[in-house]
Amino acid sequence: MTRFDDLPADFDGCARSCRKTRSHTLLWGDCAHAPESARPEPLVTIGGVQSAADGHPSIVLRSVPVSELAERIEKALRSVQITLGPKSLALLEDGHQMHLTGGEYSAMALAVAMDLAEGGAS
Repeated sequence: MTRFDDLPADFDGCARSCRKTRSHTLLWGDCAHAPESARPEPLVTIGGVQSAADGHPSIVLRSVPVSELAERIEKALRSVQITLGPKSLALLEDGHQMHLTGGEYSAMALAVAMDLAEGGAS
């Protein structure tokens, strides 16, 4: 058994795995001396429903790295076509900003949702 009085001062904040072996594991989340490069990429869990082997629906959870999710969202957003009228095009050419309509925002949200539903639990 490791006693806290016997540990070196640099073990502040380290988890049991470091204290037990009396050496730093450098694992992110366990060791206070883990480098920033050891930090794992955040994950987002996406749920879905698939047919199980018995033919009944089954809930499936899949963890996706944030960077992969961002790529999928960008791809889905790029699939939405926005048509500008001649006045809108002239305003953009003059440097004015244009705002999307509610229907365009809805189309973008639907494209992202469909992509996640189709590939979210694969």
